[in-house]
Amino acid sequence: IALYRQVEVPMSENEQFMKPTRSIIIDTLYTQYVELQQKQITKWNQRRKKKIEMSASLKQRDKSKGACGNIQEKINGMIRWMSET
Repeated sequence: IALYRQVEVPMSENEQFMKPTRSIIIDTLYTQYVELQQKQITKWNQRRKKKIEMSASLKQRDKSKGACGNIQEKINGMIRWMSET
C-alpha cells in the first residue's frame, strides 16, 4: 500500500474492495462476539430451567411420599445439590 502512494498509482476499485477495511473486521468480530454471548445466555437459561424443574420434581416427590422431616435439612440438601451441578 505504501508503494502505490509513493508512486501515485491509483488502486482499481476491485483492489480496494478486496482489502477489507478495519471497520469491516471490527464489525465482523463484534457480530461474532454478540452471537457467542447469545449462545452462552441461552445455555445458562437452559441449565437454570433444568435446575428449577429438578427442584420442583423433588418437592413433588417429597409431598407424594408424605415425607416429613426438618425443613432446614431439606434446604441444606438442596444447596449441596445445586452447588454440585
